[in-house]
Amino acid sequence: MTKQQEPLTPEQKLDLIVAYLHQMNRRDRARTMASFFSGLLHLCWFFFIIYITWYSFANMDVLLEKITSEAAEQAVSITSGGTGSFLDALSNDQIRALTDRVGEMINKQR
Repeated sequence: MTKQQEPLTPEQKLDLIVAYLHQMNRRDRARTMASFFSGLLHLCWFFFIIYITWYSFANMDVLLEKITSEAAEQAVSITSGGTGSFLDALSNDQIRALTDRVGEMINKQR
């Protein structure tokens, strides 16, 4: 035989409600703190992006100058490094013959 539960008195019901509210209050406090720190983290990223955008606009000429000088240096190193030794090995007659053949091939394609 199962024992039937006695009905709760109004004071017991109120105590049960207070316990649930206390548990919900702790959970809400933890959620509030987590959302506060998450918001701070998002604000830090937002201000960082604003700063980077401002810095880029304020120093655009310096940044573009650095980029173009670096690209020019790389282009010079690529063009002088690979073809210089090849052209030095060829004589002028061989270079003329090579350019004539390339010119003929271009004329045939037209």
